[in-house]
Amino acid sequence: MTKRKNYLVVCREAGGAELISEYIISHRENSNLVSFVSGPAKRIFASKKIPHHIVRPNTGADRILDASDGTYSLLVSVGWTSPFELRLLKKAKAAGVHSIVYIDHWINYRERFGYPRTNWTSFLPNEIWVGDRFALKKAQREFPSDIPIRLIRNDYFGKIRKSFKKYERHRGKPKRILFLSEPLSGNVNSFGDKSRVHCTEYDVLEDILKSIARQHKKPSVIIRFHPSESHNKYNEIIRQYADVIRIFKSSGRSIVHDLARSYLIIGMDSVALMIAKLCGKNVISYIPDRSYACTIPDPRIKKIKSFTVLQNLLT
Repeated sequence: MTKRKNYLVVCREAGGAELISEYIISHRENSNLVSFVSGPAKRIFASKKIPHHIVRPNTGADRILDASDGTYSLLVSVGWTSPFELRLLKKAKAAGVHSIVYIDHWINYRERFGYPRTNWTSFLPNEIWVGDRFALKKAQREFPSDIPIRLIRNDYFGKIRKSFKKYERHRGKPKRILFLSEPLSGNVNSFGDKSRVHCTEYDVLEDILKSIARQHKKPSVIIRFHPSESHNKYNEIIRQYADVIRIFKSSGRSIVHDLARSYLIIGMDSVALMIAKLCGKNVISYIPDRSYACTIPDPRIKKIKSFTVLQNLLT
């Protein structure tokens, strides 16, 4: 008989919450779980009907660790901006609670924990989980060799692929371009470090719309926002092009809904680009900054820097 595992789960950012929530669903038959969520993770856990507690401003790390009762492992996602989770990891280490971080994406692995500061390793967990072989190689290169790195199947990607195949069968020919937004500008992490990219999401959207506006037959555009973004952030740009291009804001339903309505997907460095490619879509990463390389590890994604190349691809 398989021994049940006890996990104290803490999530805030969307990427890690999607991974951990699907892990929970796949393993709840042989696991005891207590979940604490905040931010975008609240919607994700609620939509999947996973029992959870809400982390409020006055919720202390000690209160959460008390729920572990010494028999639970702490399982958290740590993203670019996860100060609460980092404090929790430090307290868990001091309290002797075994800690695990499930990392999403393929960027800023060490920087999430404060690298290159001399004390960055003090935030590291007892073990690290990743969801694919590309992430495994990267984590093994970047983290100290005494921390076990485990490859845990990414059930979220598998679920999205199955869902897309079912949904696609009931759709006609897609006619739109989907823009996958993400907050490049003002992207500051838990330690006050800024993102290294020297362009903004506003620059990218403007270039896309400028290219489409020059076409004789103009496709409509759907903007899908990152869970941390305001849906009003592009209002001024949308107004500038409203007379020549039909621009829609995504309702925020499952990404499958937006992918099925679109023949071309354009973004920057979002995990959603990988999801789109896994669903068989034509995908472009456009980052007009030659010093920054898109980190999505799928060679089938067109990764471009030039506005001229973007124009040619859109005509």
